[in-house]
Amino acid sequence: RQELDAWRPGIQRIAAHASETYVVLANDASGRSVVNALQLHEILGLRTIEAPEPLVDCYAEQLAPLVRRAPRQE
Repeated sequence: RQELDAWRPGIQRIAAHASETYVVLANDASGRSVVNALQLHEILGLRTIEAPEPLVDCYAEQLAPLVRRAPRQE
């Protein structure tokens, strides 16, 4: 999380001069980039979003305050 906080000024600087801004994160088998993306979303002050329930279960400590659980799909 601390590393992502350092990205905020640069992202905001770029976003101020663009109609759309994309940030790409490297993924790993555990889905950590999705967690980082949700954390970055919150750091930038964007709206709360839904996350898949298995992801929230796996990273409950990091995601509980940031996301709503999406309904489980069968």
